[in-house]
Amino acid sequence: MRYWSGCARDQRLPALILTARDSLDERVRSLNAGDDDFLAKPFALAELQARLHALVHRARGNEHPRLACGPLVYDGARKQFLLQGKALALSPREQAVLRVLVQRSGDPFSKQQILERVFPDDEDVHLEAVEVFVHRLRKRLEGSGVRITNLRGLGYALEA
Repeated sequence: MRYWSGCARDQRLPALILTARDSLDERVRSLNAGDDDFLAKPFALAELQARLHALVHRARGNEHPRLACGPLVYDGARKQFLLQGKALALSPREQAVLRVLVQRSGDPFSKQQILERVFPDDEDVHLEAVEVFVHRLRKRLEGSGVRITNLRGLGYALEA
C-alpha cells in the first residue's frame, strides 16, 4: 500500500518499505513502483540503520555530512573532528561518542543510549566506559567554548 498515492512524491526523498511480506514478487513490485529499498520483518535494528544511512547518503549524492557545535565541526568526508579549524586527535571510540553527541547538539543522551549507539554489538562494555570517554572528551574540549554537560537524570549533552 502506498500512502503517497495520488500525491506528488519528492523524488529526492528516499523510500524504504518495511513490510511483513517477503515474496520475490512483492519485492520486485515494490522496487519497480519506485521504492528505493525494501526490508522484510523481522529485521535487525543494525540493518535498518545501515539501510537508512545508505539511502540518505545516496540521496545527498557526494555531499558529506558536516555536523557542528560552535567551533567543533565533524567533517564526514575526512571522518574527523576539527576544533577551531584544527584536527582534534581522538581515539576511534572517543570519536564515536563525540559523533553521537554532535548529531543532536543540546539534546541529552543517557549513558545507555550512548552505549547502544557506540557499542551496539559489544555486550562486555559497561556504562562506566561511557563515563571514561566523556571525561577524556571534556579534557580535550576544555577552554574551546564547547562542553559536555551532565543534565541530571537525562544524560550528557554537547553545548557551545
